[in-house]
Amino acid sequence: MKPEHHRLVLYIIGIYQILGGLLGWYAGIYQGFNNIINHFFIFIIIIVVFAFSIYCGVLLLSNKISSGINLSLINQFLQLAQFKIFGFGFEYVAGSYLAIGFSDTPVMHLQYKYTFIKSGFFISSVTGDNEINVMFNFIAILIFAYLYNLNLNQS
Repeated sequence: MKPEHHRLVLYIIGIYQILGGLLGWYAGIYQGFNNIINHFFIFIIIIVVFAFSIYCGVLLLSNKISSGINLSLINQFLQLAQFKIFGFGFEYVAGSYLAIGFSDTPVMHLQYKYTFIKSGFFISSVTGDNEINVMFNFIAILIFAYLYNLNLNQS
């Protein structure tokens, strides 16, 4: 791929991360406003995580390409897998979501989810839950793979 094509793709990824972060802020504030007192720590994590996504996008749009790629790799890595295992769960999405995985409720089965525009952050720690659910976000995997290969080629 020519350097100008890489620059265009990085620009698109930058816009994607900024929009995903802004949407995440909106969703976090809108959904979490009534629960700020009860879940203040989680609310702060939501604000910081989506601010990080916005910052990664801004770096890709600026002339700080190397830093933008490195931090975007971290941002996309956090979005690669979502899971809920025996009550402990994690999900972070900033942008689109195309996930394939499995769930054991009520029996083991393959599942998929797609959302064109979704930003969300979820952490759970519920004891006594026997559910196992693991999903892999293929949009995050593709972006991660592209940035990883681009980072290797720049080194």
